[in-house]
Amino acid sequence: MSPQEVPDSLSRPHAQELSAEEAKHLVLHRWLYWGVLPLVGCFVLAVIAGLLTPPSHLSPIKLSDILAAFLAVGAGAFLVGFTVDGYMTNPERLAAIADHELPQERKKDEPILLPSHPAIRRQVVKAASVLCALGLVIGLAAIGDLLAGGEMGQGMQLIVLGAAYQLFLLSRHDQYNELIEGSPQVRRKPRKQPDSEA
Repeated sequence: MSPQEVPDSLSRPHAQELSAEEAKHLVLHRWLYWGVLPLVGCFVLAVIAGLLTPPSHLSPIKLSDILAAFLAVGAGAFLVGFTVDGYMTNPERLAAIADHELPQERKKDEPILLPSHPAIRRQVVKAASVLCALGLVIGLAAIGDLLAGGEMGQGMQLIVLGAAYQLFLLSRHDQYNELIEGSPQVRRKPRKQPDSEA
């Protein structure tokens, strides 16, 4: 398999051997095809739904309630994504995951820099996949708002929220690449060795 090729799935037999370059390409691939393109599709569907839906005769209070409900869904997805990102890409957690798969003799008193490891690369790609899937929730909330009787402007507010979420994901790519290549933040904690000899 050439370095330029991006694997379609992490479930393939040699997924654990994903190289750093492949992992970085796959993170970008997930963002473009699982994040940006679905949001564009939701935008198009929201516009179509807004044009085909008869003018709303709901009261301003009812429209405000509809917008608040779907904004809560979109903002909740954004918050969940922010939290999941912090959890799944936490350097200490990544070090623990890699350390579990990489048993080695460790020094007693000092942390050891953990180089890039397939377990870390898989975890970062998995995080990017989950976060992109959460972004789809925001786009679907925009469509749901319009189908529920909301106005076009309300749906576009949710699309803007979805675009902000995708920009947030894009801003994380430098950190993802650093983790994939081997971040100095990812360190194994020293493990006390038992006193086998008295």
